[in-house]
Amino acid sequence: MSALAVIVTIPVWPLTIVLLAVLFLGLAGILLARLAKQRRFAGFEDIAADAERVAKFLAGDIFRDGNDLVVAGNCDLLPTVARFSHTPTAAGFMLRMTAPATFALWAAGADAEVVEGRVRLRTTDPVFDAVLTMRTDHPAQAKMFLGHQHVPACLRQLCCSPAISLTITPGAMELSEPRIPQPFTGNHVLEHVQAMAVLAEAFSAMPGADALPIKPLRRERKLQRTIVLVAAIVLATLFGIAATRVWRASQTEQRTGMMVRDALVIPGANTWRVATRGDFDPTAVAWMESEKQSPAGRISADFSGNADSRESAYVLARPDGSRRVVLLAAGSNRYDATFTHLAIAARIPKADLPSIQWTGDTPLYADGDALLIVRNADDPQSGLVLGVFGKDITIAVPANYQAIHLH
Repeated sequence: MSALAVIVTIPVWPLTIVLLAVLFLGLAGILLARLAKQRRFAGFEDIAADAERVAKFLAGDIFRDGNDLVVAGNCDLLPTVARFSHTPTAAGFMLRMTAPATFALWAAGADAEVVEGRVRLRTTDPVFDAVLTMRTDHPAQAKMFLGHQHVPACLRQLCCSPAISLTITPGAMELSEPRIPQPFTGNHVLEHVQAMAVLAEAFSAMPGADALPIKPLRRERKLQRTIVLVAAIVLATLFGIAATRVWRASQTEQRTGMMVRDALVIPGANTWRVATRGDFDPTAVAWMESEKQSPAGRISADFSGNADSRESAYVLARPDGSRRVVLLAAGSNRYDATFTHLAIAARIPKADLPSIQWTGDTPLYADGDALLIVRNADDPQSGLVLGVFGKDITIAVPANYQAIHLH
């Protein structure tokens, strides 16, 4: 019994139960997702939308680490973590980005006290030095870094207030603020992320940066109940779509003569029909029959050379006289071309390919059988031979198609 028959004979009441079950699963999934979101953002409801915006920018995840809300992802393939906290003894906001930094540098607003680093950095810009305090243990490297065109502006943007501190150590940058920045939390975080990305690019041009390989964070995928419920709904939907496709394909088979599995991989199959004997040139038909092959619109062959009995080629026809040749191998449409005139198409066994004389010095490379296409029965040089060679379609021109043996 066909899949279509099974679907049609299902009683109405079981189908209603299935639909109600899918509806229930969908509503339960929505409810569980909302509850999970409430737990995730508990205590951080005022910045929930901002955290989601940051997570989208980083293509990352949002999760709780103890009482803190954490967003982890990647910016330009650089692992980036934003942490929000209400713990009195911890920073309200911390932003950490992995970067190819090769030395240590500490920076803060001019009024802030920076105790790390044995050397205070000064530049030739008194305005810059007046608003930013920087110290380092590697002054030569730090001055080279500050010479990058965009670095000073990014440092000023990151240390936009005396309460913010920036720590750069080999392999990472970390920014700390005593309180969660509000309002416009999302804008604030993303501006800092982008400024850090510019600093990371400047670090990548420093000597020795290549010795610090950086691997992007991988998103953690947990099989949660909400995912299972959504998957159940998706599967039910896909089942309905598949049943519809089977029904449409079966209609196409009845109307066009194509097999269901083949019609599914032939675009616009329902606008063509499989060619019959009368669609081929009589001269070419007579030649084929002399080679003990009967002309047909569907040609079974082993194009891939793996004994796949499901492989075939089609000659399709339209009332306007146009012809279409489709070669299907390994379950996919490998060749699809339309011709204004076509005399015949036939299978060439793989064993007969070495005996063919080709136009030029290049023979046909094929893993299995080949397909002969003759465009003009009266022109011996109008043939084309198609073969499947690995992932490619190869085409060669025989010197005389009538000299080819088809058996």
